[in-house]
Amino acid sequence: MVQVYAPHVAAYWDIPPNSAVAPLNRGGYNNHLFDVQGGDRHYVLRIYGNHSKPNLIAHELGVLWQVGQSALPFVVPVPVLTKTGQMCALMNLQGQRALAVLLPFIEGENPETRDLAQTEAVGEALAQLLIALMPIQPGEAHTSAGYGDLSKLHPLVPDPWEAANCLPATVPKSKKHRLNAILDLLHERRAHIGRLPQQLTHGDVIPGNILADGAKVTGIIDFEFCTMNPRAVDLACAVDSWTYGALNSGREWPVIAALCRGYARYGSLNADEIECIPALLLLRNCVVLLHIIGQFVGGKSPLVDVDLWFESLLNMDAWLTMNDRRLTATIGEAFARG
Repeated sequence: MVQVYAPHVAAYWDIPPNSAVAPLNRGGYNNHLFDVQGGDRHYVLRIYGNHSKPNLIAHELGVLWQVGQSALPFVVPVPVLTKTGQMCALMNLQGQRALAVLLPFIEGENPETRDLAQTEAVGEALAQLLIALMPIQPGEAHTSAGYGDLSKLHPLVPDPWEAANCLPATVPKSKKHRLNAILDLLHERRAHIGRLPQQLTHGDVIPGNILADGAKVTGIIDFEFCTMNPRAVDLACAVDSWTYGALNSGREWPVIAALCRGYARYGSLNADEIECIPALLLLRNCVVLLHIIGQFVGGKSPLVDVDLWFESLLNMDAWLTMNDRRLTATIGEAFARG
């Protein structure tokens, strides 16, 4: 675990040297987060881990800086400039160099996926964010993979169809064969998905990256996977995340309808995008699973994480087999009303 103390932070940013610094109980697979409080100022320090390429970080922070200029009704974490006017710092921590960024603390709690009023507000905020992202050009430094080329998700998994062979024999062959069948399906749909409207997207719309106060979204955070994707990817990510654990319960349908109602107030999807949502849901799960397999091969994620995302993919695949038409009809109805 990375250890960070107030003098470490004060060496790079203009904060009191006696500020309180404590680990935050989130950060995901890629980063370490710390709560920083000094006087009446409150920040979050992010120490980059697995995803620490300077050009990609520069892209993320540049996007945040531009989105921060938009008149959004919620906050995005625009970086606090260092003492030398930079958006990030190369910190010296326990003899090791680590890229870090100081961000304003955003008030709010992660939304409850069963709260339909909050869910509708998330859909609305997502559409507003995509409008703010639309005119921003990524340049040459943006993430190369996104939801496009699956061979570039992780350097240790250059061939997605060989990913299952990297797993131990305890993972059933039936699961491995099903993964490759889904990859075949996505390969067949690749050209169709590639023709959908493209723009910068958030790329990781999960409850942990949304902050809310009741039925009001207060902030959207963690833009490190923001890159060019089909516009509809973010709504597919939200549907996947907000229905996690609820598939085949009946509870998923009000959640999907609420997300889409909110989104349709400001955003739009054309008929091709709606038709592709089932494929994008599978793509979302494959993208994460292949990345996690790469992390497992590299010794940075346990097998239990691979098992978790394998089950998520297979559950979504089975659910879509029975419900893909109902799903697209539900989404289409929300946009027709909007």
